Amino acid sequence: MMTSDTPLCREHFRALLLFSSAFATLIGSGVNLIHSVRTLARHAPAPYNQGAEELATAIDSGQTLSRAMSGRPDLFTPFYIAMVRIGEVGGILDETLRIVVDCLAAEWKVRPRRRAKDLPPFLSPTQREMPQHWGDLTGREGSLVLMLFCQCLGAVLSAGVPAKLALETVAELLPATQRHAVRSIPGEVLAQGITRPLAEVGFLPPLILMMIGVGEECGALPRMLEKAAGVYQFEVECDEG
Repeated sequence: MMTSDTPLCREHFRALLLFSSAFATLIGSGVNLIHSVRTLARHAPAPYNQGAEELATAIDSGQTLSRAMSGRPDLFTPFYIAMVRIGEVGGILDETLRIVVDCLAAEWKVRPRRRAKDLPPFLSPTQREMPQHWGDLTGREGSLVLMLFCQCLGAVLSAGVPAKLALETVAELLPATQRHAVRSIPGEVLAQGITRPLAEVGFLPPLILMMIGVGEECGALPRMLEKAAGVYQFEVECDEG
């Protein structure tokens, strides 16, 4: 099994980023789904070239893209598949793929190179279990998780996805306890705003909750979530020294 500090694992993550970026570009340029996937089967780095070939076969047989991806958990995480499913349902696959690429690129950019570190398990298919030290959302790892949570939530809401579906999807980024709590928030509660229910879940600090509340009051929630993500990115970069 690949471990998080091996060159093979890093190469797999790089291949995922390149595959996803090319996929988002093709779909965003108006290339149809099956043609895009077949192009990736010819040109994507391994192991995603073979994976794309299998996706093409599954799509030809009538499966949706998200259903086809769920058959390759070694290549695509639940977060990735959930984002694709949102894109399919909402007709915004190009936007949700771009959000995934932005998440992957953000991790690639801030990941320290001076020593081996765990890749985020919600982004790296090569590491399926959440390591214990990720679960308390503290330190550099916690800042990275919360940075991506805010970044992705803002982007998905900006794309017009309803709050309940957006939070259920972006919750894939969180450790199990927080993930279950976020997904348990009733839709009718979220319809009144996300600040109070997120405060009750308890994993976001007061500063970030204040920023989210201001964003809701001003009608600029996605923009304020982007700024909140910037706070965490600064913390991550400072921690790397």
